[in-house]
Amino acid sequence: MVALKDPKYNDLKKEVEKEISHLKNLYRKIDRYEKQHKVMPNEPEAIRVRRIETELKRKFPGMEFDRELLKLVGILPNKNPPSKDKELIARAIADHYE
Repeated sequence: MVALKDPKYNDLKKEVEKEISHLKNLYRKIDRYEKQHKVMPNEPEAIRVRRIETELKRKFPGMEFDRELLKLVGILPNKNPPSKDKELIARAIADHYE
């Protein structure tokens, strides 16, 4: 058994406790976010699209949203890095309105 007075052991134990605390905080944040945004696993597509559209209309009143594009958001396998998402969505919107 490791002596409890070993500084390396105590430092490692404190680091593990700190990481556990951090993970618990992250789980609490996820729970709060899901409750605030009413995220539901396996939510039917039509309901999910309607919820997203309602939320967007609240943030951007008077703007029209393409339901087909909203269906694609967050459900396609991501073959591109997240940094390209903005560019891909802008291109999809531009293609739709050309």
